[in-house]
Parts: sequence; C-alpha cells; structure tokens
Amino acid sequence: MTKMKEEFKSPLLKGVKRSDYYTKKSSEISDLIYWMSCLIMVILSILIGCILVPLMIILSGAVLFSLISFLGLLVGIIFSHLVFRIEHLRTRHHLFAAILIPVMGLFNVFMISNLTNKIKDIYNIQEVYNDPFILSLFFASFMMLPYLYSLSMHMRKKMKLMSSKSKTKK
Repeated sequence: MTKMKEEFKSPLLKGVKRSDYYTKKSSEISDLIYWMSCLIMVILSILIGCILVPLMIILSGAVLFSLISFLGLLVGIIFSHLVFRIEHLRTRHHLFAAILIPVMGLFNVFMISNLTNKIKDIYNIQEVYNDPFILSLFFASFMMLPYLYSLSMHMRKKMKLMSSKSKTKK
C-alpha cells in the first residue's frame, strides 16, 4: 500500500519515486531561475550604465566615486539576494557568479567611462578626466562585497551545521 503512494501510477513514470521526481524538477527550476537571474543582472547593469553616462559627464571626484560605490553595492545586493535564495545551486553556479559579477562590472563601467570621456572631448567639457580602469575596479569591487559577504555567511552556516552533526554522532 505505501509503495503505491510513493510511486506514480502513470505508465510513463512507472517505478519512479515521487520524491526523486520532485527533487529533479526542483533542481531544473532552480537552474532556470539562476540563469534568468544572471540575465536580469546583465540587463540591470546595462541600464545602470545608461544612467551613469550623463552623471559621469557632470560629476567628478568624491561625488562620482560615492555614486559608483552606491550603485555597485546596489547591484551586488540584488544579485546576491537572487543567487542565495535559489535552492539546489551547485559550486559551479557560485563560481560562475563569482566570475560574472566582477567581469560584468569591469566591462560595463570601463566602456561607459570611455564613452563619457569621448563625449567630454567632443563637447569640450572642461571636467576632470575619469580614468576608466580605476572607476571599473571601484565599481566591480563594491559590486562583489555583498556577494562575498553572503558567501561567507553561507559557508559559516554550512560549517556550523556540519560541526553540529559531527557532535551528535559522537
């Protein structure tokens, strides 16, 4: 009687346990959500870049770096929240995210700061030249902070769980 409840009645899924089926489907959905989150983050990064172009023409110095750090933290918090709320992610997903986040930030801000410097040259705007490399590194490092913090908290939670399991076995 319990075997009938654990397995599907359908001839296509005969012999498949319900728990195995739902675990597999949950993992597939988590993968889809992960890749959609990555796509959303790329689009968000491009939108932030479009917002930054006029601001980088006007702003410079500490105000510009404050704005870039704030936007980097904002994008990092959103991405970190999306990635760590998805179940069934493997190490490869986290490694890809750890590479995607800074590369995306470096490339986006580098291209945008180059663009704004060219616009300043075309219109003879006498502002401070914004170094694309420094701005890109600044944005990417602030973008990584929330992800690294969430990753460390996640690892700490895993270590705590593993140590509590080992204590209960003894």
